[in-house]
Amino acid sequence: MHTDPNRCRRHRYHAGPAFKGIAGLLGMLATLCHGTPVADAAPTVDYTAGHADIALTYDASAPSFALNYTFYTSAVPTSLRNTTRPPAEILTVVPDNQSGSSSTSALRPPGSEWDFIGVAAGQRFWFLPASNKTAVPYLGVSAEGLGSTSNWQGPNPPILFSIVGVTQKPLPTSVVSAWDFGNAGGALRVLWSTATDPWTNAMSPFVGSHSHYNIGFTDQGLYEVELQASGTRADGMLVISPPARYFFEVVPEPAGLAAAGIGLVALAALRQRRRSPR
Repeated sequence: MHTDPNRCRRHRYHAGPAFKGIAGLLGMLATLCHGTPVADAAPTVDYTAGHADIALTYDASAPSFALNYTFYTSAVPTSLRNTTRPPAEILTVVPDNQSGSSSTSALRPPGSEWDFIGVAAGQRFWFLPASNKTAVPYLGVSAEGLGSTSNWQGPNPPILFSIVGVTQKPLPTSVVSAWDFGNAGGALRVLWSTATDPWTNAMSPFVGSHSHYNIGFTDQGLYEVELQASGTRADGMLVISPPARYFFEVVPEPAGLAAAGIGLVALAALRQRRRSPR
């Protein structure tokens, strides 16, 4: 639904009167939609920790790709463990950990090579780390479900995972990115960036591989990211998945809210979900 560009297309929050009175604090007004939410489906489960993959499967009879989530034995909540879920059901939560071994926030380093992050040097951004951290989602990308590599073009056939839309974000200038330092800790590799023109889409794990990348966000709030996967079969046929909606939310620390004078009632209003009973 795009009838009103000033309303969120899909949002889990209803900004009631109690919250509207404090919405200016911490700049959270930018992350909210005022009024009644639209009727589109919203994610129903918060994925908050443990291992999961953005996973691609292949139906050779169609032929077609499909993007889903695959959750493993460490996923939190436990109801997700050893399951495959449609991405629209899941909200991947990016906590605001600004220090310690499970940090998910940093200040952008200097140097133009970091411009893809989407903020100026010295400004804060948030990310899901490429390494496994306590109480943080350990989200990978998997092209393991595509059968033999001989079915795909090239000696190490790549599968391209692309951002094709960001239909919900906290601010018009909010950026989604991804990067790593190569398989052996080498040079910086930019894999996604919606700050560049055109967008950078270079996340290309090989068929049969499973990889983890840093996934970055410039602002706190809700993101709805449309992903699409594509690959070329050995016979030259290009296979492209339908776009799949993945939801991410960068959440503030509760302690930070309390320091700003936001009480538990307001915090509850902030976290109010527009969910259907399950």
